[in-house]
Amino acid sequence: MSLWAGVDRSVNVVAIVLVRCDRLGRIHGLLSKLCGRAFLHTKKLSRERKRRFLRRVLQHFDFMTREGLELYIVVIRRSLREARASLLDFLLRLLSTHDVELVACCTNLDTATWSLSRSLSRRLSSVRVVADDRHELVQVTDVLANLYRYCRDCVFGRSSHEFVRRLSSRGRVVVV
Repeated sequence: MSLWAGVDRSVNVVAIVLVRCDRLGRIHGLLSKLCGRAFLHTKKLSRERKRRFLRRVLQHFDFMTREGLELYIVVIRRSLREARASLLDFLLRLLSTHDVELVACCTNLDTATWSLSRSLSRRLSSVRVVADDRHELVQVTDVLANLYRYCRDCVFGRSSHEFVRRLSSRGRVVVV
């Protein structure tokens, strides 16, 4: 069973999603239905529409985990430039423990002198690495990064706290 990995950043939160390639379409389809759009990018939504959409995503998160989605969160306490080595090390350790076939990275993790996708492709010769913000996996990861940010700030009340607590108790949240 090979997995695909998606990496996206939302402010100081980097989300990493691992999902079986045959299940990605179902998860993306569900999120598209909840959003009412084929292209999922929370930046394009108004504040109220984003909040309603992310509340619905939170309600359906258990379905996504039953479909085999694994979510890991990296919280960056420093600047991206200072944290990029730690982020890369965490990603390499995580990807080495799974049978990953493809890694889809967003482009907002790249700086003028450093690119996460290039660094990963140099170190993971057997894995295909793409940098594409329009890739379905990056879109799903973007939604989940924003969901974590909203839940961390307890925007949705008790269910927010429960979501963050469940991720933390499973060791899925890392601070760098």
